[in-house]
Amino acid sequence: MPDRRARPRVQRVRTQQRWSWVDLRLVPPAVTVWVGTLAARGLPAGPLLGVAGGAAAAAVLLLRTSRNRSGAAAAVVVGCLAALTVVGAVAAVRAQGRTASPLPGLAAREAVVPVVVELDEDPRPLAGAGEPRVLVPATATEVDGRRTRGNPVLVFGPADQWTGLLPGQSVRLRVAVRTAEPGDDVLAVLSARSAPTPLAGPGPVQTAAGALRSGLARSAARTLPDRPAGLLPALVVGDTTGMDPALTAEFRRAGLSHLTAVSGFNVG
Repeated sequence: MPDRRARPRVQRVRTQQRWSWVDLRLVPPAVTVWVGTLAARGLPAGPLLGVAGGAAAAAVLLLRTSRNRSGAAAAVVVGCLAALTVVGAVAAVRAQGRTASPLPGLAAREAVVPVVVELDEDPRPLAGAGEPRVLVPATATEVDGRRTRGNPVLVFGPADQWTGLLPGQSVRLRVAVRTAEPGDDVLAVLSARSAPTPLAGPGPVQTAAGALRSGLARSAARTLPDRPAGLLPALVVGDTTGMDPALTAEFRRAGLSHLTAVSGFNVG
């Protein structure tokens, strides 16, 4: 009789390519982008263009010499050189914009001038005692009567004057120009000295996004108690304008304020 207790023998196969799924070839180009971006801050446009041109020439030369050979090392080096070319070119454009902009000179004198800015994001409420204020990431398109090539700025102003403004909308106002913090990506910090006067609408996409945010806030106010009604839009689309200040402070103490900073400010 056959032995019923006998079990089929299982053959174990040991794979030889345990880490074959790991591909690290993109790590060096990514590191090149990060390091190059950090190193390029504050450098003038001329040297940056030289770096970009040299990296591009080296990449082309390497591609020609290794055309008939295949190698991961050559591909990684070409990727790093291409990344350095892009980083150098972009940084050179930004550096040239800083040089041509009147904002650094005005900031050195702490001048008060008229500007035209285009809102990049929704006005962000700032926590603190005293008059409610907002922070508005924007792009200056005109400074003291001079057209500019889109200089990035931060605008501070009273919250009640900026309520209802949407990303993409252009406004005119008077501001005090201050120097930006070292390492910031903006050319200057602008403190509003007058209410913003709208010049152009935000466009259909931003208008629709604003209508959706406003509709959500109204619906929450109709159906929920005060605290949850202010919290719901903050959690869903980052609209913290209706949040109870005490609840905002509790979120901050608990380290959960990032939950109300979802890219809701970037929705639309």
